[in-house]
Amino acid sequence: MKNLLFALVFIPALAFSQEKGDNEIILNGVTYTQVIKALADQGFFFQNKDSESQTAITIPVKPPKRYTWHNGIELAVYIHVKDSTAYITGNYDAKALGLTKVPAQWKGMDRSMNKDAFAWLAEIARAIKPEIIFSKS
Repeated sequence: MKNLLFALVFIPALAFSQEKGDNEIILNGVTYTQVIKALADQGFFFQNKDSESQTAITIPVKPPKRYTWHNGIELAVYIHVKDSTAYITGNYDAKALGLTKVPAQWKGMDRSMNKDAFAWLAEIARAIKPEIIFSKS
């Protein structure tokens, strides 16, 4: 009985956990308009929106101070919606370090700009829809 309870609780959690190298977040059952509105509600502005191709790129913004790498770093969110599925990725710039358009990516349990950028991207995605899927694009 204990093993069954463990399997029912733990196994589904694995399906939605990050793996090393994940750099994309997938949201099922959303529309382009929902995603754009949700990002605007979170305070994002867009440098590019195309409702025909259902893509958008936000203007890079500084993360909340709770992220350790917030000083001098900015994140741009990239969105593509196809068949009621949103694909979200992000790039960050650290101009003081000479880094531009570095992909936000889960790199394991270590503390890094990549990991924090991807964690913030996941937080942004969860504000759109709580059920998210991590993937490698």
